[in-house]
This record gives sequence, structure tokens and C-alpha cells, in this order.
Amino acid sequence: MLFKNITLVFLFNFLLFISSCSFNNIKSTNPEDLNKLGSISIENDNHRLSQIIKQNIENSFIIYKQQSSEKKFILTFTLKEKIDSSFLTDSIRRISLYVNYKLYNINEEKVVLSGSFNLKSSLGPITSLFSREQSERNGLERLAISASEEIKLRLIEWAINRKA
Repeated sequence: MLFKNITLVFLFNFLLFISSCSFNNIKSTNPEDLNKLGSISIENDNHRLSQIIKQNIENSFIIYKQQSSEKKFILTFTLKEKIDSSFLTDSIRRISLYVNYKLYNINEEKVVLSGSFNLKSSLGPITSLFSREQSERNGLERLAISASEEIKLRLIEWAINRKA
């Protein structure tokens, strides 16, 4: 009997919660909207972090590529990295990665999406010079992966909300 009462109270609260949520602002996603992501070509320099970002984005959007998918958009991005450290002390260091990106429409010859963001990470004190350099490199690679995820989210949002 007690279990039945608890279940009814839980069910009532759950239904009350669901009914109070507003689903009117959620736009249904058309698969055709996301197919635009397959027609994006990525241009970047030969820097290791740029290659990580490019590869991660291409691997994620490969499912949207069609057999005869011609490239209609070009994504370019620039990276600026900053490492706040001192060789004299073993203090905590901060790594920043500033990303500036632009998406060009080839047919219309104009920028359809642009933006920038900054990602930060901290490293603890490390005494070994080799370990310090390796830690900074690993930290920058993790920030590059985070940057690619942020760019992917912004591209998906653009594709869904883009007016035909």
C-alpha cells in the first residue's frame, strides 16, 4: 500500500513537471537542413592543432556527405595560443586558445557565419622540463578537441536555423 502511494505521488509529480515544460520553442529538425554540413570544405594551415580540429569536424560531418555532394561552403579558422608560464618557477600555468572562424558561401561569395571564442586550461606545477613541455602539448591538444566540438555545435545550430 505504501509503495502504491509513493508511486502515485511520483507519477503525479512527473506528469506535473512534464506538463509545465514548454515544448513550443523546440524547432523540429529537418534532415535536409543538416545535409548542408556535408557540403562544407575546411581550409586550414599545417599546424598540428589545426589538423586536429579539421579532422574532428570532418569525421563528425561525414555522415551528411552525399554521393554527388559538391562543396558549397568553405570553413576557415585561425588559432592563437598563449601559454602563461615561467621557467624560473614551478607555479600553475594557464593555456589559452583563441579561435576565430568564418564560413563562406562559395556561390554567393559572402560570409554566412563567423565568430570567435576563447578556451582556457590550467596546468599544475611540474618540475621536469620534458614533462612540462609534454603537459603543455597535451593541454593544447585537448583545447583543440574542445574547439572543434564548439565549432561543430555552432555549425549545426547554423544549419538548423538557416533560412533557405
